[in-house]
Amino acid sequence: MEKNLFPKKNPLPAIAFGVFLGLAVLLRVIWLDRIPGVNGDEAFWGFQVSRLLRGEPFIARSLTGNPLNPFFVLPTLLLTALFQPSFWILRAPALMAQLGLLAAAYPMVRHRWGKLAATLTLIGLAASPTLIGYSRFGWDPAQSAPACFVALCLAFDRRVVGTALAFAAAFWIHPTNVFVAPLLLALLFRNGLPDTLRPSVDPRARRLWITGALTAALLFGLRSRLLAPAATLGGAAEWQAALQRLTDGHQWARFATALIELWNGVTFFDYVAGPAPADFVALADVILGLPVALALGLGLWLALRQRDRAQMALLGGLLASLGVFYLRTGLLGVSPHTERYGQWLLA
Repeated sequence: MEKNLFPKKNPLPAIAFGVFLGLAVLLRVIWLDRIPGVNGDEAFWGFQVSRLLRGEPFIARSLTGNPLNPFFVLPTLLLTALFQPSFWILRAPALMAQLGLLAAAYPMVRHRWGKLAATLTLIGLAASPTLIGYSRFGWDPAQSAPACFVALCLAFDRRVVGTALAFAAAFWIHPTNVFVAPLLLALLFRNGLPDTLRPSVDPRARRLWITGALTAALLFGLRSRLLAPAATLGGAAEWQAALQRLTDGHQWARFATALIELWNGVTFFDYVAGPAPADFVALADVILGLPVALALGLGLWLALRQRDRAQMALLGGLLASLGVFYLRTGLLGVSPHTERYGQWLLA
């Protein structure tokens, strides 16, 4: 039986945890209509939704050519029809997705990894400066981490249909979420074929699986077809750049540092407020980077020692996803203003 992290005889830990979560929520919702200032990407969808409600022509693609994200546009449409125009409406879908992530994180992780892992996960998600910031931005990628988090939990349970549908939804939200695919596949097939793919599966379950898989494939294929040319695999120049990144140790080191700064909020702060002092950045990188590196190293060592396939699949799949992400995007996916491409990592 797991030890109770918040014993009734000593209410202080529970009170402190409650205050912490309350502050994390407050930082996501307070002054949502004016901090930070509204940018053009946010205003674009608000303007298009207003045109749609007035019966005027509606542009169904973003400024970068991506087809609209229904998980973002439909709530914006509903709120615009119900309330007076306000900037908070532009950010409400992002806020709802991020608050939903906090609400679902603890039960979803506790079911699979226990109370301690669930508590640490919730603390990490709640305190993430980047996730707090993206709760306050009316951008599609604000929904990337919640969608990828659900897909990862389902993949850990080896639920093929649920994982496929969650991944298709994440890919529709933003095409850069495709980089989570190696990690999902590693988890799904860590013990060979999942039960739903075995020949002995019940015929009714097989029909359900086929229907779900075809639906996911249709969504994935339709989204791929609608993507702008810039979001495709690229031409010879892109592949040559990827090969150069593969053999450049300096770029690998810069990428590792950028991953730390994506998590600790330095990258997001740089985009919103401008570059932080170098001493502060170095201190933030060390304070967070060292524990993260130690945790990953310890996790890999324990997985190899215990020969736990789930842990090995989780860490190996993560490294594979990171490698593909780096080769395709380089530092672009973790740089100020384009850090939205790396939001899947925060899951």
